Amino acid sequence: MSFTPRKKLTHVRPAWAKESDPVFLTLCCRDRIRDQLANEISWHALVTAAESMLSDHNWNPRLMVAMPDHVHLIADIPRITGIPKAIRLFKAKTTIAGQIDWQRDAFDHRIRNETSVREKWNYVLMNPVRANLCAAPSDWPYTKIWPRNRSPQGEPR
Repeated sequence: MSFTPRKKLTHVRPAWAKESDPVFLTLCCRDRIRDQLANEISWHALVTAAESMLSDHNWNPRLMVAMPDHVHLIADIPRITGIPKAIRLFKAKTTIAGQIDWQRDAFDHRIRNETSVREKWNYVLMNPVRANLCAAPSDWPYTKIWPRNRSPQGEPR
């Protein structure tokens, strides 16, 4: 059996998938060595873009953590916006303002249940600790948690 690698991810939510399922996104910088995201200018651009997209009803972000070379997001993305558009909008809004050189494409994963939400949530929060950037998740300044009432499913607790 031959294997043909996929050249581009579609980021399309299957028709059978629930729209209420949150999406776990990872967006990486092109230069994975240089710190492009864990600084005040980039962080401000990331939060401003996420808030702008929330105001425009393009998504409901739940959690965002910026690492030096990638950002993790958990968000509710309505079908009308779609995952590809949400990724494009977020990258477009942050590229110039945050001086970020994004890698082409992104990783997305639909989260299917509350147990998985909690697992991804903890994984994202612990990312800077695992990378030895801080001792506890609360010490990392590049973390944003949106209030529960803004997200249809609410943040896990």
